[in-house]
Amino acid sequence: MPSRGGNPIKRVFANLPLNAKGLVVVSIPLAALLGTTLAAYSAFRQNQLADAAVRHTFEVSYRILHVLKLLVDAETGMRGYVLTGTPEFLEPYHDVMGRLPEAVAGLGSLIQDNPAQVERIRRVRRLVTQRQESLDALRSYWGRPDRPPVSSLAPLLAKGKSVMDSLRAELAAMDAEEARLMTERTQGAKRSEQWTRYAIVGGALTGLLGGLLAILVFTRGVSDRVRRLEIQAGRLAQGLPLSLEPSGKDEIGGLEQALAEAAGLLAGRDEELRRRVAESASINEALHAEVNVRREAEASLAEKARLTALAADVAVALTQAHPLRQTLQHCAQAFVQHLDAAFARVWTLNAEENVLELQASAGLYTHLDGPHGRVPVGQFKIGLIAHERQPHLTNAVAGDPRVGDQEWARREGMVAFAGYPLIVEERVVGVLAMFARQPLSQGVLQSMGSVANGIGLYIERARNLEALHKAKEEAERANLAKSEFISRTSHELRTPLNAILGFAQILEIEQPTPAQRDSLQQILRAGRHLLDLINELIDIARIESGKLAFSPEPVAVSGAVQEVCELVQPLAGRHGVEIHWDQPPSGDRHITADRQRLKQVLLNLVSNAVKYSGAGARVIVSTREAEGRLRLQVRDTGPGIPPEKIARLFSLFDRLGAERSGVEGTGMGLVLAKGLTELMGGRIGAESRVGEGSVFWVEFPIVAGPVERFEAAGGGPAAAESETAAVARHKLLYIEDNPSNIQLMERILQRRPRVRLLTAAAGRLGLELARSHRPDLILLDVHLPDIGGEQVLEELHNHPATRSIPVIIISADATPGQIQRLLKAGARSYLTKPIDVAALLKVLDETVKD
Repeated sequence: MPSRGGNPIKRVFANLPLNAKGLVVVSIPLAALLGTTLAAYSAFRQNQLADAAVRHTFEVSYRILHVLKLLVDAETGMRGYVLTGTPEFLEPYHDVMGRLPEAVAGLGSLIQDNPAQVERIRRVRRLVTQRQESLDALRSYWGRPDRPPVSSLAPLLAKGKSVMDSLRAELAAMDAEEARLMTERTQGAKRSEQWTRYAIVGGALTGLLGGLLAILVFTRGVSDRVRRLEIQAGRLAQGLPLSLEPSGKDEIGGLEQALAEAAGLLAGRDEELRRRVAESASINEALHAEVNVRREAEASLAEKARLTALAADVAVALTQAHPLRQTLQHCAQAFVQHLDAAFARVWTLNAEENVLELQASAGLYTHLDGPHGRVPVGQFKIGLIAHERQPHLTNAVAGDPRVGDQEWARREGMVAFAGYPLIVEERVVGVLAMFARQPLSQGVLQSMGSVANGIGLYIERARNLEALHKAKEEAERANLAKSEFISRTSHELRTPLNAILGFAQILEIEQPTPAQRDSLQQILRAGRHLLDLINELIDIARIESGKLAFSPEPVAVSGAVQEVCELVQPLAGRHGVEIHWDQPPSGDRHITADRQRLKQVLLNLVSNAVKYSGAGARVIVSTREAEGRLRLQVRDTGPGIPPEKIARLFSLFDRLGAERSGVEGTGMGLVLAKGLTELMGGRIGAESRVGEGSVFWVEFPIVAGPVERFEAAGGGPAAAESETAAVARHKLLYIEDNPSNIQLMERILQRRPRVRLLTAAAGRLGLELARSHRPDLILLDVHLPDIGGEQVLEELHNHPATRSIPVIIISADATPGQIQRLLKAGARSYLTKPIDVAALLKVLDETVKD
């Protein structure tokens, strides 16, 4: 299309800029589309109005039928009432009478635009009122006590029928009118719909023709010129000369001019470019090689970092104190996170059933049930890995014969699979497997193998710990059952044994014959032996079950040993054995123990030495100090114990053959002594040489006594008060069996000269002193040699003479349950040992006031 000569319109169009040409081309179909849209909207609006009119007519017809139905229901209910006199028939009548005015009003609101229908609804309202009055008259007939005969209802019924017929006629006329309107409005809706279709089709055809015309104009005016430019560009690319003719002053014309100028420039630069391209070719080749090397190095470093993070996460998971399944789940999640795996799983071997059980699954699948939850060894790819004890590695899952579901692999895009048997000491303990959607490098596969070894060791260790835990629980249950059995059996034996010993003593009092006396002595001896056996069994059972109560506190060794020697002295006299207490010259020492239990241990060791040493032997009790510990030794000059029997000394019911010697014993004394010593934090042992005698010893840490601690803290005798003030006005009873604690209390009360201290070393004696002296305050230890402090507290509160005396518990047993129980039982306060002197004096001053 030339720019000079020819049609002036074409020339003007050719010289227009391309954006102006575009506006001209687009405006033609847009104008057609706008006209079509306006026509379609107008038709659509008419169609909406027609549809609304049709729906309105349907609604009016429905309301007419509804009013008619309500009238029929009311008439039916009233007819039933008139015929039967049953009030139940009035229920629909009352319901309709309540709803009828609303229904008529609703109908009237819908036909306000039709004067004829408005006039009809006015007559309907009047007829409805008349019908309601006639029905009410019928209803009142049955309620009158002086009812006239039924025949008198004929005029009323006739009137009601006439009104009902008129109502039906009016409603039928209204319905006919609505039917006529329905026909007219339906036809109008159809015409509107047809006009809408015509408008849309016409607009579409207009827009189509306009668009075709615009395309024709554009292609005739622009496309030919662009095609010529394309030909010239091809010539330029081939290095041929151009033959350009100006065809217009628009952008295409400018492009033609620029193309001509570029052709000249390109011809000069082409040679220069060829020379530079030749020079840069060698440089690019070297750079490409360097980039490839760098990329490989970066990929290798990134892979090493991911493998290091994987190993670290797995190592951390394996060192946490979590259940086996939770730990393996952490490991599977680490594989998915660091190796970009599709999913990873870990199975453990159930050796009894020869089945691999799924313990962890992370990634695409997280469930542990299903067909892969239990895999028999030797079946499927996982079972074959465990059976063959070899890894299965592939970067070509598609086509791998061990991947049974090839369709699943293609659908999920699986590329690589790595499965490792978890082997510990030639034993398979599980399988680790992983699927990935990208190939796995050799470094990844090697690292997975190393991690798999660690997971296998963890599984083996976890199972061993689980087995040890179960074995420990079973042993503890068995031990507890044994102790419970011994305890229950021992208690059950006490009842008949009480009768045996009681009646035997009664018979002994009644002057039996010498033969009978000898038999009674045998019964009493055997009974007392059995009683000792039962008591020791009960103590052993309590020790093993952890139910033996004891009160550790500083105990003066000399006093405890002296009491034991005095108790055993009669037994030593009968056996012809000399007892000697080699008291240390350095003075008394204190150890932490329960005083009664310590005496029980020493009594067992000393009495054993006396019984088994033989007549003329010596038993020496001595002490030895070393490294802050005190060893109490019981040495005898008896026959000694063979080395092969030393290891059996502390075995239950093992008397090392002494049961044939005639010496009475239960075989449980040393077992009980060992349990009590260890329970108090001490140690026990024995040494012996045949023909030279034996040494049994117990050892405890040395501690400062209560008095020493009190004096070291700055306590001491208080300054003497005046003679008048020093007269004691209050009495305080301290029930305690430990002399060191009693001595400490005496020192403390020197600071309160108005208080007189009474002491009792046993619970029964304390009760007697409390009832006879009625002190102002009682300090009570919990663990006493005869009865427990809890029983003493109960008896104090149950006796009228001591019920009001405040009681303060002082004990080394500071368990919360013990404290709460005794406070609830009536104790005023609970102080723990070692005694806090300031707290004791504060409670004393608050309780005992002048």
